[in-house]
Amino acid sequence: MRPQPDLAAAWPAADDIDFDPFSVTLRLRRASWSDGKPISAEDVRFSLDKLRDGPTGYRYRFLSGVDVLGARSMRLRFDRVVRRWWSLFSLDDMVLPAHAYSDAWDRGPTVSGGPFAFTEWTDGLRVTLRRNDRYWGPTAILRGIELLFVPDDETRLQLMDRDGLHAFFAEGDINFGRRVRARDYQVTARPLSGRREASDRWSPMWWELDLDAERLGGEVAQAVVEALDPALAVEIFEDSGRPIDVIPSSFVNERETGGEQPWSGRGDLDEAKSILERSGGRRQFQLAYPRVSGAGALATFIHFRLKELGITAELVGLEPKSFEGSWLPTKRAAGMLRLRRAGDAVDASSYATLSGQAGAGPIDELATQAETTVTTSAMEDGPVTGIDASSWLEAQRRLVDAATAAPLVRTRAWIVGNVGVTGPQPADALSGPLWNAAVWQLTRQA
Repeated sequence: MRPQPDLAAAWPAADDIDFDPFSVTLRLRRASWSDGKPISAEDVRFSLDKLRDGPTGYRYRFLSGVDVLGARSMRLRFDRVVRRWWSLFSLDDMVLPAHAYSDAWDRGPTVSGGPFAFTEWTDGLRVTLRRNDRYWGPTAILRGIELLFVPDDETRLQLMDRDGLHAFFAEGDINFGRRVRARDYQVTARPLSGRREASDRWSPMWWELDLDAERLGGEVAQAVVEALDPALAVEIFEDSGRPIDVIPSSFVNERETGGEQPWSGRGDLDEAKSILERSGGRRQFQLAYPRVSGAGALATFIHFRLKELGITAELVGLEPKSFEGSWLPTKRAAGMLRLRRAGDAVDASSYATLSGQAGAGPIDELATQAETTVTTSAMEDGPVTGIDASSWLEAQRRLVDAATAAPLVRTRAWIVGNVGVTGPQPADALSGPLWNAAVWQLTRQA
C-alpha cells in the first residue's frame, strides 16, 4: 500500500504540497496515446471533471478543481486537507484522452494509453487487443490478447479443460480455492510458471456492511454489528476458512484490555442479545446488495445469523447500476452490503460523505472531526501524505461505536493459468483481468 509514481514523473516534493489552501502539484512523464497524441495535463483535468460528475463522484468530493500549469504539469486543489489525495489515481478510474473521448466510449474505446490498444469490441462477447507500440512503459511480450466474456467461473474452468482459454482472473468467488484444487490446479502464491496453476493473493478489497443506524435504531444496529463475526463469514466466503483480518487490520476493542484486536473479535451473540434488550428499534429491515460475485452468499449468511436474534433482514439483490442508485437518501435501504477498495480508505473520510451522497450516515460529523484532528496535528511536523495508525484506530473506534460500518471479509484475487502460460500473480495494490499483461508469455502454440 505504498504509492509509487506511474504516469507521474515523480512523487511530489515537499514544495509541491501546500496546506493553505491544500493543493498538490504534479508533473507527468513524456508519454503518448496509441494514436500518437501526447498524454497531457489537460487529459487529467478532463478526466477528473468527468469522474466527479459520474457514479463514483463521491470519491472526489473534496477535490475543488484542477489547474493546468503546462503541457505536463497541473495543480490539484482541495477544499480541505486530504492525506490520501493520491488514492484518486489508484482505483479503476483512469485518465481519458480528451481529444478522443465520446459518448460511445463505454462501448468501444478508440485510444489507449496502456501496453495494449483495442482493435475490436463485440459487446458481451469479446474484446480484441493488439500491442501498443507507442506505450511509454516496457514493450508487451504478447502481440495481442483476445478477451472472452464468460459469466461464471465454472464455465471458465470447463473451457480451460477443453483448451478454450489460456488464463482467467477471478476475485472474491466463494470457495474458489477448493474448486481449482479439485480440478488438479496447483495453488501457488508465486507467479504462474507454465504449469496448470492458480496463483492467489489477498485482494485490496473487502466486503462491508453499511448500516443506517438512525433509521434502523441505534441499539439494533449495534447488535447487528456485534453478531456478525468475520471469522464465520470467511468460512462461507473463502477457500481456506481461516480467520483473517480485513483492511484495516485491527480496531480498538473496548471489551478487551489488550488494546488493538482484530475485527474477528466481534461475534458475541449473548452480547448482541443484551444490546437488543434495550432496543426500541424495528427488527425488520431491507439489506440491499449488488448481484455480483459473493455478495449474495454474504447477504444470506447475514440473514441466517441474525435470525438467531429475532432480526429479519429482507434480502434485495440489485443490478450494479440500480445498486449505485439505491445509495440516494430517498431510496437507501437500512443496510447495504458494499465492496470497499483500499484506495477508498484508510482515512476516516472514506466512511463519511457529504449529505445526499453514497454512504452518508450519522457518522459524518464524528469521522470528519477525527480526520481534522489528525491532519492538524500532522501539519505541525510538516507535510504528511500517508496513514497515521493511531489516529485511524481512533476514527475506527468511533465508527464501530456508531454501528455504521462493519467490515466482514477480505477477498482473494486469483489468476488461473493453463499449461504453458507464464505470467504474474495478483497484486495487493491493483487487481484486474489484465494485471501486468504486458509481461505474460505463452510457451506453446495456441
